[in-house]
Amino acid sequence: MKRVVVTRSAEDVYRLAERLTSDGHLPVKLPLLAIESLQSSVDIDNLPRTTTAIIYTSVNAVRHGFEAISQAITNDGLVTIAVGAKTREALGKKGVRAESPAREDSEGIVDLLASLNQTSAQVVLVKGQGGRDHIETRLDRLGIHLTIIECYRRIWPDVPEANFLSAVSIESPSIIHVASGETLTRLTDLCWAHGVDALNTHTLVVPSKRVADQARELGWQSRIVADGAGDEALLEAVADLPWEAEFRGDVMSEQRVAKKLSRTGGWKTRSLLFILLLFLASLGAAGYYYGLAFANQLIDERDSIKASVAELEASQKAALDTLPGQVDAAITERLAVVVQEQDKKLSRLAGEVDRMTASEQRLKEALARAEAQLERQSGVDQAAWRTAEAEFNVRMASQRLEVARDVAAALVLLRGADQLLAGVDTRKAELLRRLLASDIAELSALPQVDRIGLLSQLQ
Repeated sequence: MKRVVVTRSAEDVYRLAERLTSDGHLPVKLPLLAIESLQSSVDIDNLPRTTTAIIYTSVNAVRHGFEAISQAITNDGLVTIAVGAKTREALGKKGVRAESPAREDSEGIVDLLASLNQTSAQVVLVKGQGGRDHIETRLDRLGIHLTIIECYRRIWPDVPEANFLSAVSIESPSIIHVASGETLTRLTDLCWAHGVDALNTHTLVVPSKRVADQARELGWQSRIVADGAGDEALLEAVADLPWEAEFRGDVMSEQRVAKKLSRTGGWKTRSLLFILLLFLASLGAAGYYYGLAFANQLIDERDSIKASVAELEASQKAALDTLPGQVDAAITERLAVVVQEQDKKLSRLAGEVDRMTASEQRLKEALARAEAQLERQSGVDQAAWRTAEAEFNVRMASQRLEVARDVAAALVLLRGADQLLAGVDTRKAELLRRLLASDIAELSALPQVDRIGLLSQLQ
């Protein structure tokens, strides 16, 4: 009984587990991904009217995109292509006869479409969100117009640690089926996250050489390339494996297997050694004179090899013993250099801050002095301006009296001059205000002449 870990989506895991059970294998269900429909975002209005071929890349593409697309594309002569037998079966249940390449991957689809010799082809590709763009690139090189419909997406749900460990953390080798490069990356990340050394224990069954190369780069030691990602390809690959991963209630551990092999191997080794000794004894009896030197040479070479091996093991052990100390010393030295550099940077920054603070203080003091000087100059200029304005009003009042004999206008000008000098605190201003008060009093005492009335009477 072969133990097979299945990592596809939940609905595919349960279907494939039934197939494995019916073939006499022990399936372990470990769904690493889930499928989410994107039907609300399928834009069927932009589909070309004269579509030549439509490609469904998976069963999920049929499940989540067929209904909407079949309503938009109904022209005769349409070629439908399915990736894999399961996708072809899903389309058959919808009443659609589909072509399917022998190679169940992107390369097989491109080769099949190129062999159809379609002229001015308009191809619709129904797929999941993301994934490889191999089909798009190849069709573009063939001059085929491609419309992409993404009707679902893969999501990576949280996998409970207990479920993951029970599936892959086991000493006996198992088979792990991986249907895509994305699932392989997810599986490897979980192995590293949970500290499981599955890369050296289990055998991967992958759908293509591309995924196998990816697994090799990630560190998986045992890899088998199936004829695609479908169920039949997996079942054939599992059946053709040259070994069986036996799984019963009491699993035989690697240690017990090793002990059993060592006992069997020890008996065989002793038998071979006994035969070899008999042969050497016969050889020594027949050719003691000629064989002794050769035997001594062999013994010397053996001793030399043993000494070399011992010396190599000692040097390797010494290197391993000193390696942690060397690593710690290197880390400590590097850390000290980094700390010293950071201290120098902090010291320079502190100096810059001190210089900037001192400069700011000097600027504040200079600004305070400038403001005080400006205030003093403003006060002086204000007093001088008021005094000059008051003197101008006095001159104007004098002119009004001398030229027009206009007492009222002169009084207005003199009172304005007095108001201007009221805000000036100087001796000159005080003297001028006294003189203005005297002049205002004298002019106010003069009788008011009705000049307009007199002019009227004279006329």
